[in-house]
Amino acid sequence: VLHMPNNGLSSLLELHGQMHGFVVQTKVNFFHHAYKAAALRDNAMLSYGLVFAVLFLIVLLNLVLTAKALLEKRAWNLRFNRQQLFAIVFDVFQVAVVGVFSVISLLDQLGSQDKATEVMTQLSGVPFAAPNVSFEEKLSAFFAAAEELYKSLDAESRKTAFAFAIMILMLLRIIRATAAHPRTGVLIGTLVKGFNDLYHFALLFMIIFFFFSYAATWLFADTRDEFRDLAMSMETQFQILLGQLPEHFSDNSWLIIYVVLCSITL
Repeated sequence: VLHMPNNGLSSLLELHGQMHGFVVQTKVNFFHHAYKAAALRDNAMLSYGLVFAVLFLIVLLNLVLTAKALLEKRAWNLRFNRQQLFAIVFDVFQVAVVGVFSVISLLDQLGSQDKATEVMTQLSGVPFAAPNVSFEEKLSAFFAAAEELYKSLDAESRKTAFAFAIMILMLLRIIRATAAHPRTGVLIGTLVKGFNDLYHFALLFMIIFFFFSYAATWLFADTRDEFRDLAMSMETQFQILLGQLPEHFSDNSWLIIYVVLCSITL
């Protein structure tokens, strides 16, 4: 079963095998259906377009307000301090990122129905039952169509990560906007003043964390699956920091030392 909710695509691959003596006859059925509602057509696409129209108006309003602030500073011959300059650059950057993401998402949704149908047509059009087509050609056609499906899923995954980064930017902007309130402004000011110290703490923490991960990979990669490479060692080490210890770690004295040192140091 293949399912692509973002492209409004649901597909079913059926394989049937029947034994006739020493010969196995196979039958392949590939059904695909692109849901119009999920692919955003007609009324759903109209609603989607209205939402993006409102989003574009907000983006345009942010640009106008930023330009107004710049013109006022220039008219009064005022210079920006570092914090004000950072705020303006941050706003412009966020507006640009949201605008780019909006255009990409809108174009993807406009072509989602055709894209889903094209991918499934390629998969269902593989001539498995054609006797005049060689098995290698069938495999080549199938994997070429599957590669298109994987590319679509990979593009959707990258777009989701892009959207998550935008949400983090928006969260930072909201936190910065709360500094206008006297009481929350004290908290935001404390974070801003302590950012330099937090940065150096994070740098030192990352160095020590990487060292312990590398040491664990070097010591236990050949005996413990959770330390088979550097990425897995870092993941296991993060779980240790959360209180989840490796299974049967007390059977290895070096692993006990590693867990204790990691817990105390980090």
